[in-house]
Amino acid sequence: MYVDSSKGLIPSPGWGNDPYDWVYWRTSGPYSDINQSMVAPFLAARDDGLRGMFICPSDILEDHIGFGGSALYTLTYTFNASFAIEGIRKYDDVYSPATKIILYDEDDASDDGVSWYGTARDTLTGRHFHRGNCLFMDGHVELVTNVQAHDPRYNEPRFQP
Repeated sequence: MYVDSSKGLIPSPGWGNDPYDWVYWRTSGPYSDINQSMVAPFLAARDDGLRGMFICPSDILEDHIGFGGSALYTLTYTFNASFAIEGIRKYDDVYSPATKIILYDEDDASDDGVSWYGTARDTLTGRHFHRGNCLFMDGHVELVTNVQAHDPRYNEPRFQP
């Protein structure tokens, strides 16, 4: 819905300092009101209810860490950083959107609003039979394995097999 109403633009990953972040997750600063997040107008909840939509009920938030000493990431789902790294800002620039993950259900050590699929520190949760829920660019959700979640075919927006 965001992409449709934004002339095909994709929101930014959850850097924590970008007005176009998909979700404002920090607890203080200029981009800390979750109700002002880019996706918030398209969801039927506000404040703690909205925050709760981005937390898996089986996630243990106390186990989360802050990246490089930054603020504690208190949500479960994180955004695929490959879109920003590759400079992808428009939906039409994504090859085969049905195969590209945009949001990940990260493990309990989730440390920021961005998933770097190529790093060992960003992994899918093991809470769901060693699979995690992922939102794909076309809007569908699947349980995928961590191996699949780290495969460039599912992460790099311009990747063509």
